[in-house]
Amino acid sequence: IPVSDLQAACIPVSDLQAACIPVSDLQVGSVPVSDLQAACIPVSDLQAACIPVSDLQVACIPVSDLQAACIPVSDLQAACIPVSDLQAACIPVSDLQAACIPVSDLQAARIPVSDLQAAACIPVSDLQAACISVSDLQAACIPVSDLQAACIPVSDLQAACISVSDLQAACIPVSDLQAACIPVSDLQISCCMDMSGRPHGTK
Repeated sequence: IPVSDLQAACIPVSDLQAACIPVSDLQVGSVPVSDLQAACIPVSDLQAACIPVSDLQVACIPVSDLQAACIPVSDLQAACIPVSDLQAACIPVSDLQAACIPVSDLQAARIPVSDLQAAACIPVSDLQAACISVSDLQAACIPVSDLQAACIPVSDLQAACISVSDLQAACIPVSDLQAACIPVSDLQISCCMDMSGRPHGTK
């Protein structure tokens, strides 16, 4: 007897399942995913029956349940589940990155820059390519030397209010600092301050 006939006779899905009818047969019989879920069929069984993740999502199955069923993050993303929902389900940033989700999408989901850097080892150059401002990168405690290694121009570092002394401490050559139009007087003051805060040779 076709499952569709059993279902048309108002037999509950839980009874159909209790009769050991495979989930794949229930699905072929056009039983809605929401009914399958309401019958307490595990998400892993639904997935094993080749039900697309997008259908599972449409049935309002929480992302955390989808993740608990070992559905890869890349599949969750392919089903157009917003990054913010993936993050709300406590999926680590490193997993989101491993699924090739662009940094710009991670940033659009309001994931802090510090989390992007710390949890996922995302290169500064990638963070910069996602249009994250130098000031935000600096606020996330990224060392000036790392910012420089990512080929961020000295002028941009200076525009983000990074002090000349910090630029110098990051081993940026004086010639580069000068090329960024930093006045010689600023370069001299940052190098020659004594403990009193005055340049050497002054009273």
